[in-house]
This record gives sequence, C-alpha cells and structure tokens, in this order.
Amino acid sequence: MNRVSNIVWGILLIIVGVVTSLNILEITNINLLFDGWWTLVIIIPCLINVIMKKNIFANTVGIIIGIILLLCCQNILDFELVLRLSIPVLLIVLGVQFILNSKENK
Repeated sequence: MNRVSNIVWGILLIIVGVVTSLNILEITNINLLFDGWWTLVIIIPCLINVIMKKNIFANTVGIIIGIILLLCCQNILDFELVLRLSIPVLLIVLGVQFILNSKENK
C-alpha cells in the first residue's frame, strides 16, 4: 500500500477506536452506524485512489455512486428514481469514456 493510504486508514481506525472507547466509557453517545454507513466502504477507497491518482475516472464514478446510495439511505433521494435513471446515466458515462479514450489515443 501507498504511504498516503496507510496514513488515511490509520487515522480512520484511530477515530473509530477513540469514539468506540468514549461510548463504552459512557462519556459520549455517538452512533457510528448511521443509515447508509456501509456506503463509506465504497466512497473511502475510491477517494483514496483518486487522491493517489489511480484510475481517476473509475474511482470518481465509484465516489458518485457511493454518494448517491448514501443520499438514498438518508431519504434525500428517491431510490426508485435513481434506479430508473441508472441505465441512461450508465450509457452517458460509457459514451464520455469512449470519447475521452479516443482523444488519448491520438
């Protein structure tokens, strides 16, 4: 793993450990498992890869998908509408990718 990746994961683990310890000691009552917490499993690795400049396009798409799913879990976006729009948006993203790849090959 890259040094930046190790630092980010280390900071995240420390934060989770401190918050969990404070909750156990009943100093705080912070709930780390909010609605849609699992979307962070998509967002955080993609964000780290964008920062490390690895496959920026695919990881940016991953971040966007993760954020959309998080907003659906928080009832900010309608999941049914997002689901219906997913195929047209996928076609648009693929079209943009084809255009960008053709410019890179010249």
